Amino acid sequence: MLKRTITGLCMVCIAVPVIIFSDTYVFPVFIALLCAIGTFEMLRCIGTVNNPLITVPVMIVAAAFPILAKVIKNINYFTATYLAVLMLTLFMMMAAGIFSSKTDIVDAAETFALCMYIITGFVSLVLLRLEEHGEYYFLIPVIAPFTCDIFAYLTGRFFGKHKLVPKVSPKKTVEGAIGGTIFCTAICTAYGLILRHAVDLKFILPAWTFVVGGLLIAVVSQLGDLVASVIKRRYGVKDYGNILPGHGGIVDRFDSVIPTAPLFLILLVFFKNVIL
Repeated sequence: MLKRTITGLCMVCIAVPVIIFSDTYVFPVFIALLCAIGTFEMLRCIGTVNNPLITVPVMIVAAAFPILAKVIKNINYFTATYLAVLMLTLFMMMAAGIFSSKTDIVDAAETFALCMYIITGFVSLVLLRLEEHGEYYFLIPVIAPFTCDIFAYLTGRFFGKHKLVPKVSPKKTVEGAIGGTIFCTAICTAYGLILRHAVDLKFILPAWTFVVGGLLIAVVSQLGDLVASVIKRRYGVKDYGNILPGHGGIVDRFDSVIPTAPLFLILLVFFKNVIL
């Protein structure tokens, strides 16, 4: 527990200046670093890390695109570029699988899917920050899942009686999931209300959108945790890495954030351009 706490404090000390300078290249470069490490962890977990024909294209995408999001800025141009590069990368990896003795075409496609899952999650954080007034929104898919994790753990520890998915995560309980969902939704709602009263700007979304967003984030973040656990069980690893003592690897720490970031990006764009 001490090691976990010390690591957590160190993470906060690093995160604070990154957040303060999030309008500069500090933020996308930091996200690119996390993305590259997380992608490498996934490659190692899958067992394709020693095949450069598979590893090199994926690592280039992981390290480049969080920064390119800031460089290109126009989300339409970036999205077109991102999709085109993803298709080209998938083709190159599957083609490499034909000639590689280490990895077949199915392994290449599976590697691509799992790595792009991680990359898209981290890229979405940068895209959120680049949204108009994104400084008020980009931390939600980070803080909300962490809040959900903490309160799901505490609720499950004190009130948990019914196992949620014992074959995937034996310690998670139905009561913990409910508690995490309630507190996550409450935090998001409170954040929305504070923004609407403290920030004198018309762009702030209505409070009900934060209620809906918090509820969806709570569900998706917990599913993201379970998905990461299923992948580890499939490949027989305990943690994705050990770069964060007491926490595991980057994917272990951000497993709930990775699916939440693109979800919130979609919700934000949808609420701003369709509903409101």
